[in-house]
Amino acid sequence: MKKLNLLIFCFIIALSTNSIIAQDDPKTMTPPDGKGIIYIINPRTSSGLRSVNKCDGNDLPSMAGHDYIYVVVDAGKHTITSKGASRATPIDVTVESGKKYYIVQTLKGPIFAYYYGLALETNEKKINKYMDNCTLIK
Repeated sequence: MKKLNLLIFCFIIALSTNSIIAQDDPKTMTPPDGKGIIYIINPRTSSGLRSVNKCDGNDLPSMAGHDYIYVVVDAGKHTITSKGASRATPIDVTVESGKKYYIVQTLKGPIFAYYYGLALETNEKKINKYMDNCTLIK
């Protein structure tokens, strides 16, 4: 019985590992049916100044300069928030099924009270340049 349980456990681990490995590159992946992808990009060098990020109040990874994160969401309205040292800045994004959205962070304010401006970027050349120079934070 113990051998059977171990075998089942190993099989489950193998299946979950394969699904992780089989995922698309986050930069080029296609949104699943009924969903969209929101990328948050910090294309600037920020001397290690980090942003605390949320989607609809749920925590996302924090990031610094030359970092990006993404979140797969259902179609509909979503609020992305990035907080620096002094305040959180929100931006609303209405997501359509099958589409990708790119939010760019811009460092603002004095270093001791910095915050992030957020803007939706649609220029593909800029998006590609930003994404090529940034690292995914998990």
